[in-house]
Amino acid sequence: MEPYEIRWLEKGILLLDRFGPMTPENFRQGSIDRKNYVDETDPSPYVLILDYSKAQVHRTTFDLRLNMWSASLDPRMLYTIIVSDHTLVSTAATLVKGVLKLKLEFCKNQTDALARARAAYVRLLPPTE
Repeated sequence: MEPYEIRWLEKGILLLDRFGPMTPENFRQGSIDRKNYVDETDPSPYVLILDYSKAQVHRTTFDLRLNMWSASLDPRMLYTIIVSDHTLVSTAATLVKGVLKLKLEFCKNQTDALARARAAYVRLLPPTE
């Protein structure tokens, strides 16, 4: 069993909930599984909530190239909200945000993340005719 869970919280809002020890390998696999899950369940644009609040984060996990690859893996991802108080997570995400010009923000819990994700989804979803 991988140390993460991927699921739709509601239409257009995907949660990747990471827990336990994070390694570069399971970080990479979680990114691949996220894209495959979206491909298989609802290939529409979405807002991603990444929850690292229960993860054991180590400095080896946050390779800048790996994070940039993960952040640009799925062009359907409109916005990312990161739930974490880990300094390594915020440092890596801020660097990637600056390089890739990502739409990204941080918060402290999933309840706040869901409210922000709903607002971002409505704001960023391409209008339908």
